[in-house]
Amino acid sequence: MNIRVLQVAKFFPPDPGGIETTTKDIFEADGEGYLSDALCFSQFSKTKIEYWPNGKVIRTGTLFTFASMPVSISYFYFFKKLRNLYDIIHLHHPNPVGVICLLLFNYRGKLVIHWHSDILNKGLFYKLFAPFEKALLKKADKIVCTSPIYITGSPVLKNFAFKCTFIPSAFTEASLTYNDLFVSSIKQKYNGKKLVFTLGRHVGYKGFNYLIEAAKYLDDNVVILIGGTGPLYSFHEKLIKDTGLEDKVFLLGRIENRDLGSYYKACDVFCLPSCHKSEGFGLVIIEAMSFSKPVVATNIPGSGVSWVNQNEVTGLNAENESPVSLAEKISILLNNESLAVEYGLNGYKRYKEYFTAKTLRTSFAELYRSVFEKT
Repeated sequence: MNIRVLQVAKFFPPDPGGIETTTKDIFEADGEGYLSDALCFSQFSKTKIEYWPNGKVIRTGTLFTFASMPVSISYFYFFKKLRNLYDIIHLHHPNPVGVICLLLFNYRGKLVIHWHSDILNKGLFYKLFAPFEKALLKKADKIVCTSPIYITGSPVLKNFAFKCTFIPSAFTEASLTYNDLFVSSIKQKYNGKKLVFTLGRHVGYKGFNYLIEAAKYLDDNVVILIGGTGPLYSFHEKLIKDTGLEDKVFLLGRIENRDLGSYYKACDVFCLPSCHKSEGFGLVIIEAMSFSKPVVATNIPGSGVSWVNQNEVTGLNAENESPVSLAEKISILLNNESLAVEYGLNGYKRYKEYFTAKTLRTSFAELYRSVFEKT
């Protein structure tokens, strides 16, 4: 018998993001013993139901966004309509609207909360919301974090540790391909210099400002490439100009999926300079590992990033919010080819052992089964 699962999420691919990718990886079950549908928000005002080979995705029309959270009447409507058709509801958190739905409408099945990150804005909104979050944690049958560090590092989860387990996020290696000619053109464009690549939304917790400033301490034969868009894009453009780093740091904007693998392939080091616990895992790290690239990341208190990138095994972890430390770790890898190759190979082995989509689905199938069979 297949266990019926409804994933309650914020967004779903092709909308970008690590949580979105994880939602889709779980969704694409094939013989694991569960069937999954997904309820999420649309980026547009109109509701759309999509029928995929694995199940259906309901994208509910968004009226407006408040505090980075989409607001949708249709989200409540479809949740109420569908909730008792499933054996398990799998809530991807942070998702305040999903939390309210689960508390507002009685649900007879089992509840799994996928805790990707604490809500780290401790302003008035969170003070009002925190009691609802706590109430839902009490109702949860299981709480899943993406790393063991997040279980112990989250002040919200400390009273619910007995319900917690961890299942790492994943990446499908075949989803990113590369083109040898394009890889060569990337290297030629930057005159054969050593390439440091990073990728993500231009938001504060990604720490791109620290990586830009780190360029001041790197040799002139090193170029930093930053992919992605976001609200701080113009700020980073200005920072590059104001610091006179136009010849060392380049903003690439949005990189099409068909080209992304070529940038991973072309780079010498991948760097994730995130500086805040909002970066709970760092999915791009395992994307880089799948290309056997050594990684420089950061030691963020309470975050799983330094667990994903094992220091002196798959790469190096720099001091948090330190351009000098980032530059030091990057330079070590760029100036020691044998060490960089060793870390890259170790990263690929770690990726294959822990972070494939197949491993993720198998782990969730086992978790769903244990939750479903528990009386």
